Amino acid sequence: MPRQFELLIVGAGPAGIACAVQASRDGVDLLLVGDEAPGGLVRAAHRLDNLPGFPTGIGGDKFAALLAEHLAQRAIDFRRDRVVSCVVDAKGRFCCQTEAGEEFCARTLVLAAGTRPRPFPVPGFAAAVDQGRVHRDVRQLAEDMSARQVAIVGGGEAAVDSALSVRRRGGDVLMYVRGRDLKSPRSLTAEARAAGVRFCFGWKLARIDGRNDHLALGWQTHEGQTTTTADYLVACVGREPRRELLAHLPLGRIEVLKVETLLPGLFLAGDLIHEHDRFTATALGDGQRAARLAMKYLRRPAAQKQTSKRHD
Repeated sequence: MPRQFELLIVGAGPAGIACAVQASRDGVDLLLVGDEAPGGLVRAAHRLDNLPGFPTGIGGDKFAALLAEHLAQRAIDFRRDRVVSCVVDAKGRFCCQTEAGEEFCARTLVLAAGTRPRPFPVPGFAAAVDQGRVHRDVRQLAEDMSARQVAIVGGGEAAVDSALSVRRRGGDVLMYVRGRDLKSPRSLTAEARAAGVRFCFGWKLARIDGRNDHLALGWQTHEGQTTTTADYLVACVGREPRRELLAHLPLGRIEVLKVETLLPGLFLAGDLIHEHDRFTATALGDGQRAARLAMKYLRRPAAQKQTSKRHD
């Protein structure tokens, strides 16, 4: 018999946690399910310096710890598990199955599942990931990276932020950028240069050979092919929204995804609905709005519920 709730929230990043905190404050019976520790990808951030209320910035780990503390303070029911499918049953409830085999049903559902790394089809990449020397963000790297050489692939804000995180841990960083310049705020770029981050522009990763004690990295440059070595590689080459849980929900064809969907009782939040401009403050706002819309839906007058049923 699946456990029943008024609201089920999938994803424990800033959007999911903001939704859970607001819904809990409003007295909604809820369950929060996430496959990562509270905070999710925000833990990878060297520093959040565009979040209102933190004029000197705040480290991603510290902000994630505050989010987790807020969950604990409100005694919010949090389940560490991955939701693998969501459907609508014959009673109109949202029923979600988890990787561990549990099933939860709720009258409303908020999907805030975040993003996953885009595929990176480079020969040797998957084997090096299995070896533990290649990562898609810095969360799995040791806190002490002294005397370690780290190659970072990418030229966006996430790549520069990752480089600063590695430098803070004492690692030696060389960034390999496919284009001719960086796509990150000037202040962040200046900070990276001042921190001793080095750059190679016009370099495209062609292959990875994982050795016992290091990585051999093959590159295509404007001058031809060359090889470098590193202890670790962090590939910051893009992420995409995790929208697979929408596949079996009766949404129909939707070109633009928003917090409030065309399926009554279903709401979306955070990176799931933001293709490019993915900011923590935006995710927090999305989560809070989703919670308020879910409560409004749950507390509808009886007559309105009957009308909705006939339309469904």
